[in-house]
Amino acid sequence: AWMAAFGSTFLPALFAICLGGAGFASTIIQYFFKWNIHAAKHFASVQLQRAAYRQYALAGVRRELDKCRSFDDLADMVTQAREQYSEITERFETIKNILLRKLDAGELAHGRLINLAEQVYLVTLDNLKEVVILLLSIKAIGSDYEIQLEKLEKIEQPSEGELKQIATLRERRKLQQTQMDKVADLLTKNEEAITQIDVTIACVIDARTMPGDATLNMETAMREL
Repeated sequence: AWMAAFGSTFLPALFAICLGGAGFASTIIQYFFKWNIHAAKHFASVQLQRAAYRQYALAGVRRELDKCRSFDDLADMVTQAREQYSEITERFETIKNILLRKLDAGELAHGRLINLAEQVYLVTLDNLKEVVILLLSIKAIGSDYEIQLEKLEKIEQPSEGELKQIATLRERRKLQQTQMDKVADLLTKNEEAITQIDVTIACVIDARTMPGDATLNMETAMREL
């Protein structure tokens, strides 16, 4: 457990204690104590920065998703994206509350675990931002061209100009389908992340509460994300 906690610095520290006695021991203990305080402050600072970005991202994603509510021809994708927005936010709050019950908010392990959860959370929000951009692009392309393309494809001997129109409209349809495939892929990645978060929440809840073991078990579960 000591080796895991201090890593490669443990053996030199132990050697110094054995050689120098109480004076060196006091110095080494103070070193590790100050290091832990510094690390805890660092994680706290990172959390504050991410919290600010998270609030900004949340507001932006929700605002953009609201703009897509009128896209009737893309209703299924819009609905799924809006549901994911709510679900991922709920899952992150759940993990935060569980960790507060398992670990003290000032512990270094608590900061590390929150940061791991927040990374996943922010990635899913970024995916939703990309989904919105793609949906806007798909909507801009529209579907009116399909009617024109259908008419042109029925011409038995199209002119050179008509052939160019057919090629252009088919390219537009291909582009639109590519964008829709990207949306589907991003939504699938988010569904996978939400499922893994649910698994992780269960693992964190089941983690043993003995010192050291709980932190190790929780970190293992979180890194599965």
